[in-house]
Amino acid sequence: MDKRSTFLKSRACFLFYSKLSSLYLDLKFTAIVEKGENGWFVGQVEEIPAALSQGKTIQEVKDNLLDALKLILEVNKELTEKEYIDKSIVVEELELN
Repeated sequence: MDKRSTFLKSRACFLFYSKLSSLYLDLKFTAIVEKGENGWFVGQVEEIPAALSQGKTIQEVKDNLLDALKLILEVNKELTEKEYIDKSIVVEELELN
């Protein structure tokens, strides 16, 4: 594989993930929060159940959930980029209606 085709493949991956990242910035998510027995609030993002956090206040839980959600998306992006780095790919935009 020549340097130009490798660059184009890497550039396509970058563009795809840049679009995906901006897509997530426009989405709204739902926080499910409950008060634990210890007095702390515990929360989860309904649409991304792996995003869990806690806080002393509901606002702190919401802020922490947003941080958890961002980290999950960043890690998933990095893992997927590594998976496709040397592959010939087609990048298509998807839209949820």
